[in-house]
Amino acid sequence: LRAPYSSCGPNSRLPKPDFVAIVPFPSQCRARPFSGTSAAAPQAAALAALCWGRQPTWNAAKVSAALRAAALDLGPPGHDCETGYGLVRLP
Repeated sequence: LRAPYSSCGPNSRLPKPDFVAIVPFPSQCRARPFSGTSAAAPQAAALAALCWGRQPTWNAAKVSAALRAAALDLGPPGHDCETGYGLVRLP
């Protein structure tokens, strides 16, 4: 369920979010775990860095495609405005 302060697409030429993620531990700012694009962004960036580490000749489009293909679809089939391509996972 999207938090009331979270945004969702489509609000640009690129529909958002791309992915969602769960942060299973509290942060200094929050007493409870949270999810959404704010949580997914650093996790997706870390997974992209791991992909590039394994496949240094890949470009950004190839890494993005690999992350999309590896995501666990959580909503209707394909991309949607609430869960993007799904739960971000390592390809």
